[in-house]
Amino acid sequence: MPFLTKKISGQALYFALLISTIAALSLVAVLLLSYTYNFFNTKSNTYVQLQKSSKELFLSAFSKDVALNDTIVKANSYGGEFKLYQSFYGCWKKSVLKSEKKAFKVDAMGLVGTKTDRSTPNFYLKNTNSSLILVGKTKISGNAYVPDSGVRPGIIQGDYYQGNRLIYGSKHRSQKELPKLDKKWLRYLKDLRLGNYKEGKLVSLQKEIKNSFLNEKLVVEAFGSVTIGENILLGNIIVRSNVKITILESAEIKDVLFIAPEIEIKSNVKGRFQCIASRQIKVGKNSVLSFPSSLVVDDRDRTEESIKDHKIDLAEGVILEGEMVYLKSITKKRVSNAKAQIKVAPSSKIIGEIYNEGSIEFLGGISGSIYTTATEVNAYGSKYINHLFNCTVNKFPTGHYGGLPFEKKTDYYLAKWLY
Repeated sequence: MPFLTKKISGQALYFALLISTIAALSLVAVLLLSYTYNFFNTKSNTYVQLQKSSKELFLSAFSKDVALNDTIVKANSYGGEFKLYQSFYGCWKKSVLKSEKKAFKVDAMGLVGTKTDRSTPNFYLKNTNSSLILVGKTKISGNAYVPDSGVRPGIIQGDYYQGNRLIYGSKHRSQKELPKLDKKWLRYLKDLRLGNYKEGKLVSLQKEIKNSFLNEKLVVEAFGSVTIGENILLGNIIVRSNVKITILESAEIKDVLFIAPEIEIKSNVKGRFQCIASRQIKVGKNSVLSFPSSLVVDDRDRTEESIKDHKIDLAEGVILEGEMVYLKSITKKRVSNAKAQIKVAPSSKIIGEIYNEGSIEFLGGISGSIYTTATEVNAYGSKYINHLFNCTVNKFPTGHYGGLPFEKKTDYYLAKWLY
């Protein structure tokens, strides 16, 4: 019996030690878990706060404080710093904000443009003392800036103006010049056409190229015509040809910048990209260019006037979400029988802005703004100057829009986050 009593006492002691060990390990585990939770919770909160403050600074300060192609550095409230850099990318400003605190880094990138407001024109016709004449089912809504001679209804081959009012909005007096664009942006366009890039790594055209905007720009230089067909091009990429670029329906393109004297976008192309040409851009039927896309013809260096071709030609059923711009030399005089520099066919739609230093034959619809020197309609063998026929002009579909870089404008709006 004594032997049995000692054996039971040893087992009890062993059991007590086992329980004590388990309790101690459990306590250590709880303490470790609590420390780990607090550590990562603190890091997570710091990262979230850094990310939040970075976004707030990006949206509030980029348009005011940063000189183009320059970097400003600001201290943040977390013992780190913000670095903010701006440059142009096509029709928009590209803003890059880098935030850091010790091991934490946050990058915010976006395209920004001039912010619209209540006074932003929805239709702006340069004041040449020639009346704007509305015909057929034409309807202008929003802010209309027109010449001193005003607006009146007209007729083309028996087709009268059908509206109950001339302007469904506010009428204002236009100036003898269109609103000025940013001189730095105009210089940037010229540099692009000449191949004067601020930075960029030359690469050959491949079946698939993807490049983040955090990386160095990739540049495809081609001597001769280029066709983009079975290609996937995504991101921070420039494709430049000294002759012509043709884009086919089979291409997958997002955020790429194309530069050439002539650019042709075939029918049924769907993508998101920007085009800058010095002679002509043609867009085939039913193509859809989603926001932010742009079509720019910079004709300032050419002295002769083309009679046969439109500078920007949108076929029927095209949807463009973004910008359309035609720039011409101030010394160039227009030939009387030349075609309108921009033509937008019936059933085509623009959501964004058209800025035209020439004449436009506008037969489609726009939700946004048109700035133009003149309008025209070619029908039944005749040309009708400063007429609008069966077209619609509406306000921007959303309250704000970030668009073209106008001179002396300091309020900007985020167009798109980049990646």
